[in-house]
Amino acid sequence: MTVAEAGVHDGKLLEIVREEGLASDDPTLVTSEAEGSINADLTLGADLTQAEKLLANTGICHDGVKLHGQGFSLSRSEAEALGLGKRENIEPFIRSYRNGKDLTGRTVNDVQNKMVIDLFGLDEKTVMRRFPEVAQHLLSTVKATREAQVKKSATSDAKAYLATWWLMGKPRPELRTALAGLHRYIATVDTSKHRIFQFLESEVICDDKVVIVAADGNFELGVLSSWIHVAWSLQLGGWMGIGNDSVYVKTRVFDPFPFPDATPSARQSPNSPKNLTPRARRL
Repeated sequence: MTVAEAGVHDGKLLEIVREEGLASDDPTLVTSEAEGSINADLTLGADLTQAEKLLANTGICHDGVKLHGQGFSLSRSEAEALGLGKRENIEPFIRSYRNGKDLTGRTVNDVQNKMVIDLFGLDEKTVMRRFPEVAQHLLSTVKATREAQVKKSATSDAKAYLATWWLMGKPRPELRTALAGLHRYIATVDTSKHRIFQFLESEVICDDKVVIVAADGNFELGVLSSWIHVAWSLQLGGWMGIGNDSVYVKTRVFDPFPFPDATPSARQSPNSPKNLTPRARRL
């Protein structure tokens, strides 16, 4: 129950810390009590709801891609049948693919077998000429599905997706710009019971259930994995699902988060990506 009054006032916050005998006529509720200025999110102390996005964090954190067509998703054997390893220069356009479950699960073999067709940057004629097997596959799967969607509901989005049938629905060009030149990046699942950050190779592309931070340094990974940032994300992010799992909302969590102003020596380490061999970077 919340009793509120307009304006900024001190108040009393009671939180239930223990419940017993709820099925009886005389339940026991033990509460903790605190007084002070109560914020809009029913917390005391610093009002994190007033945190504003920082210019320094602009363009760094992004959502993953949205396919809008199951035909883009392939197994490795399907990718090989479409020319992977045979067609010249096709490798950058059939890439390893990860979703949120892949980053938190343990099925390593299945994860390594997941591929996705990513033709971003190519026009229709180029796709048809260079990768005819891929083009035919997408014509019979993705384009056919998008044509049916337009017939059912001719929205502007549906028409736009059909006009670029060989491309993912949301290829995230701003994400690709941010990742340009990086050997790896940091990823976290947007909705998860535990807030975990990890490095992924730049060759891997993730779906929109993964939040991507365009940074490849150990310093950035350390800050994001720190207790203070995880506590910040739990306070400012959302909650979803039966398990009431935390949601990492980049505009509310990452954009306003004040990274520490570390010295150059603190930011660098012997394991910095620039100092690693190609094999070490892959590991």
